[in-house]
Amino acid sequence: MKPVTKLIYTCALCAGVKLLIQRILNITMLAEKQQSELDFYSPLQSLYAQYRSEKEAVIKVSETLDSHAVNYFFEAAYANNYRMSVNATDIFKLEPAIKAVDAKYWQSAMMLTDVLEYMSADKRNEWHEQIRTHKTPEFTIENVKATLQEMLRNRDMLLAERVDGIFRNLSHEHVTNCPQGFGKRFIMGYMRNYCSVAYEKANYIHDLRCVIAKFMGRDGVQGHNTYADLNNIKLDGQWNYFDGGAIKIRMYKKGTAHMEVHPEMAYRLNQTLAFLHPHAIPAEFRTPPKKKTKEHNLNYDLLGFDVLNDLENFVKMYHSSNWWFNNKLKNKKSEQVIEYIGGVKLGGNEWSFDYDPKEILREIKRSGCIPEYKSHQYYPTPEHIARDAVMMADIDDSDIVLEPSAGQGAIAEQVRELHPVASLQCVEISKLHCEILKQKGFEVLNADFMRFSPGIRPDKVVMNPPFSDGRAEQHVVNAFSMLSGNGVLVSVLPARFLGKEIIPGCEHTYSHVYKNEFAGCSVNVVLVRICR
Repeated sequence: MKPVTKLIYTCALCAGVKLLIQRILNITMLAEKQQSELDFYSPLQSLYAQYRSEKEAVIKVSETLDSHAVNYFFEAAYANNYRMSVNATDIFKLEPAIKAVDAKYWQSAMMLTDVLEYMSADKRNEWHEQIRTHKTPEFTIENVKATLQEMLRNRDMLLAERVDGIFRNLSHEHVTNCPQGFGKRFIMGYMRNYCSVAYEKANYIHDLRCVIAKFMGRDGVQGHNTYADLNNIKLDGQWNYFDGGAIKIRMYKKGTAHMEVHPEMAYRLNQTLAFLHPHAIPAEFRTPPKKKTKEHNLNYDLLGFDVLNDLENFVKMYHSSNWWFNNKLKNKKSEQVIEYIGGVKLGGNEWSFDYDPKEILREIKRSGCIPEYKSHQYYPTPEHIARDAVMMADIDDSDIVLEPSAGQGAIAEQVRELHPVASLQCVEISKLHCEILKQKGFEVLNADFMRFSPGIRPDKVVMNPPFSDGRAEQHVVNAFSMLSGNGVLVSVLPARFLGKEIIPGCEHTYSHVYKNEFAGCSVNVVLVRICR
């Protein structure tokens, strides 16, 4: 073959191969597109088939019923119940029945996507009302596809509308609410209907949680969880923390809900609000806070909503002193949380507690977090070390005993068991641990021990202080300064303190070394008894 002819042949061959490859790619892309559409629309097609079947059944009933004969059955049934009779010709009209079927299947179609979670509370309430009153459009594939696609395309707008709905539904009667935008604190009125939270109002707080969850990079909380969380709030004006401290809410008997959002979240809410009202929100409301707040910490390391949903089911399944799940837990983390708050697995799905953990689980579910080991330095004192510490303190039944940094009460339980008559005061920084201690029947003060000042000087202090950053020695010195004249302090300390004089001029008695006794950390400890 001549060189020129060979070149032409090679080019033609390459072009043919290229064309063949392009056709294969086109076929593959078409197949993928068809598969994608099939994946998206298969559930909808299946739903529509069910709809047509039920619609035809309704038409058949309407066409074949002898309404005059059926009247007697209804009149007899209502007469036996001392109610007014109902005309069956009104009940079996075809058009209202078809509307009822339409509404039912529209609701099912909306559940195929997360579109309801993107709607504002106003639109979600409006949509639920349309379903309740059977005023939805006709249920057709075209209507459903067009509606869902339009909503999914406008997610950013829907997010802004949610924030706008929250802002518009704040109370107009309270000067706390700022007309220029969201402040740090705001108030919503008429939160309650009779004995429970008003569902429509709960929707706006649910929107607030969902929007802030997006800001924090979390999935959205489910609406029924927010409604349950709000109903579990006591009407005592005390703050309840939600979602790692991003929101805190307190409620009153008159029906008002006071809310406070973290400053980092307030300005982001205003930025989102400015998406709809760019000229109405002043610049100072849309800028990040210059100073970090010290009183209101924000925790981003939160439990997933799959774990929180597990805990919601756990709260519902209580019997006597044992708790159980009907279904297998979806997340191993759920078991770790339950173990952390004192649950003991008995086997299968059954657990046991030595206190009622219902309020604790509700607190975790609201806040989305449990006390961090690192920040609170919480490592439960093993039972035998706690007992040794209490015995080393030589407590009399007439003594006033103080346990700082009480955790979940490992030492306090030994004091109560060995000296039930002694007066015992616990101090604990974690609100969650305080709730656990209260449920166990201990007197507890929620406070930072290093800022704590006792009303009456204790005779004995038994403690397991945090070890990191030199805090162990600081806590011991602070606790010893609180003792009465002849008081005694016993503390768990890192083994490196063995033989050290912590309080000058006082008698120090050390125990033997306990090696690797604490779960979750490899640390050796000793007990020290200090007295004047």
